[in-house]
Amino acid sequence: MTQSKLNPSCRVALAALLHDLGKFAERARIDVDRDRLETWKQLDCPHWDGRPSHIHAAYTTAGYMAVEHLLPCRDAILAAPFAGPDTPDADDSLINAAARHHRPDTPLQWLIATADRLASGFERSEFETYNKAAEGTRTGRNHYQARLLTLFDAIGLEQDRHDAHAWCQPLAVLSPQSLFPVERAGYEPGTDNAAQDEYKSLWQHWLKGL
Repeated sequence: MTQSKLNPSCRVALAALLHDLGKFAERARIDVDRDRLETWKQLDCPHWDGRPSHIHAAYTTAGYMAVEHLLPCRDAILAAPFAGPDTPDADDSLINAAARHHRPDTPLQWLIATADRLASGFERSEFETYNKAAEGTRTGRNHYQARLLTLFDAIGLEQDRHDAHAWCQPLAVLSPQSLFPVERAGYEPGTDNAAQDEYKSLWQHWLKGL
């Protein structure tokens, strides 16, 4: 691949990498202007029964805005194939491509949405069902309190494992210790506030890393 094609391709890959930044930002309850957030909900989120769903998409925009000034390659991000914020084609900006993966309109936005659905193993016909589905977890915890289940917990010689969700990955800065799963019982927070505080702490560590 030539350099002229590699750079735009890398920017599209960055948009794909950032598309679910909002899940992190929303769970960390980052500070965001409420009026701007409501605007992003209208622009970035699908709507069902007159209400926005998949609110994390709006938080993808909020999260990007919170860290944009820390990015060392901001000028490059505004380059092709994306449009800059002050151009007639501003809807085709990198952040819109990332945030509108549940409500794609332009070809670049559809590119990210398609990558998202392929990574999740969806057929094209299943996308609307995916968009309409409520965001939940296998364990009954809400999206603040639930922690990432470990694949190794589901692997075994038994045909029917009743304890397949007994272990999870700790929500912590990556380290040799945090690579190892922990027992869910007693580890997952019992309240939203406690769960959000853990995400907020991790968000602050992430900002320092940038």
